[in-house]
Amino acid sequence: MRDFHLSATQMGAIYSAFIFGYALLMIPGGYFTDRLGPRRTLALMGWSSSVFTALTFLGGTPLLGTYFGIVPLLVAIRFGMGAGTAPLYPACAKATANWIPRIYHARVQGLIIAGSSVGAALSP
Repeated sequence: MRDFHLSATQMGAIYSAFIFGYALLMIPGGYFTDRLGPRRTLALMGWSSSVFTALTFLGGTPLLGTYFGIVPLLVAIRFGMGAGTAPLYPACAKATANWIPRIYHARVQGLIIAGSSVGAALSP
């Protein structure tokens, strides 16, 4: 915020763009997972997450940031990151249903959700 002279409101819009893209495309992400399969969906999701993470870095460079504007560019990048990661839980649920015996489904889904929560807590 300090480097780009962004207000708290602008930063909130940037952060909210991820949640909006994620929420908007979770159901289509589940449909995409049903059509493509969980393995390919998770691979594409990992790839898109990497691309949008790299774009986040490039969004702050003078070339892209000054041409498009820092806030609109970061909002678009964060929206894309949310859209790209939206199929995570549908794909994990589909993989669990396909590959794990039914008696272990709750345990596996609990580990998936706990792992993502622990990762989010430790990453900052």
